[in-house]
Amino acid sequence: MSRKQYDLLFDWFECTFKHTELSILFRDFGIDVYDKRLTITKAGFIYYNTTFTLGEKIKFMVSLKDPTCFDKGLGSILTNYDRNMGVHLILSGYGCREFEKNFTFWWLLDYCKENKANMSRIDIAWDCFNDDLIKISTIKYYLKNGFVVTKARKALIFDEVETETGVTTGESVKFGSSASETMCMIYNKLQERKSADYVIDPEITHWVRIELRIRGESCSNLVQIINQNNFTEVANSALFNYLDFKEKNGYAQRSLWDTAQWWSEFIKVSSKLKLSSKAIQTSIQRKKAWLELSVSKTLAKVFLSDLEDTYGEQFNKLFHEGIKMFNELDMDQINAHRIEKGGSVLSGDDMFMIKKTLEDCINADGEYL
Repeated sequence: MSRKQYDLLFDWFECTFKHTELSILFRDFGIDVYDKRLTITKAGFIYYNTTFTLGEKIKFMVSLKDPTCFDKGLGSILTNYDRNMGVHLILSGYGCREFEKNFTFWWLLDYCKENKANMSRIDIAWDCFNDDLIKISTIKYYLKNGFVVTKARKALIFDEVETETGVTTGESVKFGSSASETMCMIYNKLQERKSADYVIDPEITHWVRIELRIRGESCSNLVQIINQNNFTEVANSALFNYLDFKEKNGYAQRSLWDTAQWWSEFIKVSSKLKLSSKAIQTSIQRKKAWLELSVSKTLAKVFLSDLEDTYGEQFNKLFHEGIKMFNELDMDQINAHRIEKGGSVLSGDDMFMIKKTLEDCINADGEYL
């Protein structure tokens, strides 16, 4: 297959800046507060009540001391927030991929250190796109037979099954508690994506993810020691010190058993990996999957209910109105997807012609032909 067989990536990044003003953060992150890609919502979590979202998943959260600040305009929101709560940054999995379009994580790690950010969580993921070494069935077998040495006291095997069909839609093994500072999840990422009706590259026939979630003091300690040169070594050390799969030998103590050959091979492979930033699925693919799953049935019902009178009219109207609402972020996502598929970039002239063609379908009374 053309795609790499293994990937190593950051899949979550979360911290709080208590000594850096929101306006300074925006300046250093290259964010224009009037950028159309930046949205502000009256929502948040962990006691934060306002969220600035750049793009889709890059989130800065603050807590307004006075909720009416939201109604007083942007300037009031930027200045009248609780400094003691600080600014909470969250990059989810896709947020990490968005962030990497303009910055590197090495820049972000250095920035967090320089500005004394309180680290909350970092997830490191190893994606396995072939079934030579890492299989969920093998993980389950070794766990059930007591051939695992781990710092976790317990592990949870989870299979999600459709009740009507009996089809398995999710497989995962979790080592440790979600509340603990370190936890490891190994799960069938391909199955998870397909069961959620995501659009997946047909070349991907196997995709298991090993995800190490590090929180609290362990997260802070990790950030202090990792850099671009030692990241792979440190990440692998964190994983393999937490989890080891064993084969019995002459010793009674499990920790003295030999490491399983397949796990040893994976250790060798992963030690050669470099940090990856390529998203397996583009933003447009995510939207396409959502459209097919959540909207297609409703659209079909609307069209068929007026089939004789408005066949095609409803779609033209929706398409035309939708294009009129496009902003810079929308065009960036469209063109990024077109480039990845080998297509050309849609210019301003191209969009003008598309709009003109749609407008030609409207009669003098403003009705769609």
